Amino acid sequence: MSKQVFSERFEVQELIAEGGMGAVYKVLDTKLDRVAALKVVHSHLSSDADFVERFRDEARKTARLQGHPNIVQIFDVANDHGTEYLVMEYFPSTNLRDQLRSQGKFPLRDAINVTRQIAQALMKSHSCDIIHRDIKPANILLDSNQFVKLTDFGIAKALSDAPLTSTGQLIGTLKYMSPEQARNTILDGKTDLYSLGMVLYELVTGKNLWKDVPNLAIYGNLQAEATIPALNFSSDVPQGIQAVIQDLLRFDPTDRIQNAEALIARLEDLREIWEDPDATIVKPRVQEPEGLEDDKTVAVLHPPSSGPAGQKPGKQPEKLPKPTRSSPLKPKKIAIEDAPRSIDPVESNTKKTIRNSVFATIILLVIGGYYYVSTQLDTNINQKTDTVTKVIQDQKAPRTVTPEEVKIPSLDGNQTATEEARVAQEKAIATTKAAEDEARMAQAKAASEAQAAEEARVARVQAEAKAQAAEEERVAQTAAAAEAQVAEKIRMAQDQAAAESQADEEAREAQAKAAATAKANEEARIAQEIATTKAQAAEKARVTEANTATAQAVEEARVAEANAAAKAQDAEQARIAEATAAAQVEAAEKARAVEAKAVAQAKAAEKARVAKAKAAAEAKAQVQALAAEKARAAEAAAAAKAKAAEKARIAKAKAAVQATEDQKLNTLLAELQRSISKRDLKTLKAISTMSTSRQKMLENLFARYQTIETSIGDLTKTDDKATVILQFTKFVRPNGEIVQPSRFLKTTNVVIPKEANGWGLLNW
Repeated sequence: MSKQVFSERFEVQELIAEGGMGAVYKVLDTKLDRVAALKVVHSHLSSDADFVERFRDEARKTARLQGHPNIVQIFDVANDHGTEYLVMEYFPSTNLRDQLRSQGKFPLRDAINVTRQIAQALMKSHSCDIIHRDIKPANILLDSNQFVKLTDFGIAKALSDAPLTSTGQLIGTLKYMSPEQARNTILDGKTDLYSLGMVLYELVTGKNLWKDVPNLAIYGNLQAEATIPALNFSSDVPQGIQAVIQDLLRFDPTDRIQNAEALIARLEDLREIWEDPDATIVKPRVQEPEGLEDDKTVAVLHPPSSGPAGQKPGKQPEKLPKPTRSSPLKPKKIAIEDAPRSIDPVESNTKKTIRNSVFATIILLVIGGYYYVSTQLDTNINQKTDTVTKVIQDQKAPRTVTPEEVKIPSLDGNQTATEEARVAQEKAIATTKAAEDEARMAQAKAASEAQAAEEARVARVQAEAKAQAAEEERVAQTAAAAEAQVAEKIRMAQDQAAAESQADEEAREAQAKAAATAKANEEARIAQEIATTKAQAAEKARVTEANTATAQAVEEARVAEANAAAKAQDAEQARIAEATAAAQVEAAEKARAVEAKAVAQAKAAEKARVAKAKAAAEAKAQVQALAAEKARAAEAAAAAKAKAAEKARIAKAKAAVQATEDQKLNTLLAELQRSISKRDLKTLKAISTMSTSRQKMLENLFARYQTIETSIGDLTKTDDKATVILQFTKFVRPNGEIVQPSRFLKTTNVVIPKEANGWGLLNW
């Protein structure tokens, strides 16, 4: 199976951690050949354009913290196919949360050392106007040498900056959140110091201040100082450390340690502890501490706030960022994110968050209803028991007791208590119904959000198709431009060859004309010389005509001269012919060279045409192959998305069926308890299958006891049945005497078979 690769560069090697906002992977940077860490944001956040912009802006701000040894370095922020991620320094370590779970409280020396290093990181970030907002053990990394690095700057800030009119959420971890952050007032660096104080308290005590307190209750208690639990230190924690923790956890920010630098100075005063190698005042325990399972970032819906609660006049927070406000019409709500999950670029977590919130609300309402009913019954029973006890004591006294003084509870009193219990139960049922209506509204809202997400996905697919078509058109235009360029080069080469051929022809004609002109000039010169010679000879003959003796010599001379002239004329004609032949040879050579050049140009043009055709064919084949590959990838992606959607639909259907079955089972068990408490044997027979001995035992119990209290425990379910343990917790006789159930009656196994149309009769 091939490894997952981000941006064709970061090859995933292993999953380091997962959380409510994303997952962290160990990757190999194949470009730089180094190991890095990738924090990949969940798809429902990556698809939020406003969040992405805030996320990138905060990453740029966090990059200003580069170089500090106690802060995980950020190398880059990028996006791969719609998934936003950070490239960070890889720091081989574990987080502080896992170490607390494995060893419990820290030695004092180690606790102070960890706190000092975090304070140094906060001093750097606060000096750059960056507030972390989510200091907690899960965001603190430790290596084997107790060296600390703080991580996860920016994500909580980017989320908390979301306009509350659209999301209404404040992000943080309730067990470490400061009161001003829970109240959505203006924040400064002291909110990080409060969270660091919670971490230090947990390091030296092994327990969180909000141990075993539900998140809903934490959020409510953070609104006022009086509702925050008191700090509880063991006797072996030095007073100096206790004082530092108390000053960090002051409710009013102005009363706390004012900045990280002052905290470091306070810790320096405890140097005798953290520099002493034998300072193991607090012994580590190999026991998993309680209360760490809720170390998750949560989203809280806020009403508008008028300003910082509890802030003293005349003092303003340092470097205040712009506060965010929600709509005044929205009530307070809290939505707790689900457990860490693996990243999926398609699936959104909105439905899970809403469903978990609704389920938590329903469970709290049902528990509240049962608590109210049991409280009312206990009150009435205690009142009657006190009355009967008083009467018995009075009867033992040595005086006469009148009938008016003895107030024995009547049947009407029992009916009144039962009626009150029934009214309280009806109220609980009505409250549960209202919660179910709210759940249905939340599911409808989730379906609407899912539809909007699907429409966004379709729009994204259409945009990708348009981008693909534009890319194909650009490739075609580029190929056409290349073809036009090749054709233009061929045309220019042909024009150049034609021009050179024409120039060669004109040169040849000019040379021929020049040769003819030279020949005519030479012939004229020779004719002139011959005429001059004849004239001279005639003149000599006329002068010497009288002298007979010399006439013959003159004639001979004339003849010899004529012969010489003829020979000279023949020689000149031979020279002219030779020059003409040489010119003709030269012209022929030039013509041959021009012809060879033309042939070479024709061959080059043919080669260019063949290359053009081949390039066009290859480009076309490449475009077709690319289109086929894109079509195949799109088809595979569509099939994968369809498969994921089908899986999600099946899972949703199964969850709905399971929820319905669970609700029916809870109703059946509630009817069982109600019938026993009302001693309604008829209803018990209608909903149960029991033996004759079991029926007689119940008749005997109903006859002997006026009140029977039960509880349901150890519910287990399989594919064909559900098994619970029915516990009889208390019997009350008609005279008010409380009887503890015997060990034979205390617990009873009840089996409920699962049938085709739901749950069957209870089998005792």
